[in-house]
Amino acid sequence: MLIYAGDVAWDKTAMNYVGKLYTDSTTVDTGIVAPMLTGVSELGPVSNRALFVNAPKATPAGVYYVKY
Repeated sequence: MLIYAGDVAWDKTAMNYVGKLYTDSTTVDTGIVAPMLTGVSELGPVSNRALFVNAPKATPAGVYYVKY
């Protein structure tokens, strides 16, 4: 599983690059899953199919625990 922040742009209020959280399966014959979260600025390390995501521009803003 590939997890990344895409469609990023600089945001003055967050003082960071902000984009959408994307997941993409690395197995054959599967496609990209629609963005799960917008306003993402930082991703933590993936451990046991889960990670923390900092999303200062999400509604509501905060740190999200994402498990897949």
